[in-house]
Amino acid sequence: MVSDRAILTISLVFLLLSVSYTLSLDLISGYVINEAERSCTETDELLDLFTQGTTIGNLGTLTYEKIDRCLDSQKLMEYYCEDNSYRRLGYKCPNGCYDGTCL
Repeated sequence: MVSDRAILTISLVFLLLSVSYTLSLDLISGYVINEAERSCTETDELLDLFTQGTTIGNLGTLTYEKIDRCLDSQKLMEYYCEDNSYRRLGYKCPNGCYDGTCL
């Protein structure tokens, strides 16, 4: 039998491939930020729905900090790093969402 965590992981991979709910911050103030001006780190593993994490970094002179959070009792907003920028993914937690994590 496949565990709930495995099902969530598989579902999440599928969502990543098809999700259009991704934020890309390649343009700031009308100019393109090159790779050397971008950084991104996170405290939890890539797309860890069961740990609340913080994603921090820089886009040129702008600094950001994004904390995984529940949008309501079921929906999680998960922030993660990709290509030295942050992305976000909205995910409906099957067992509910509390304090920035899926239950």
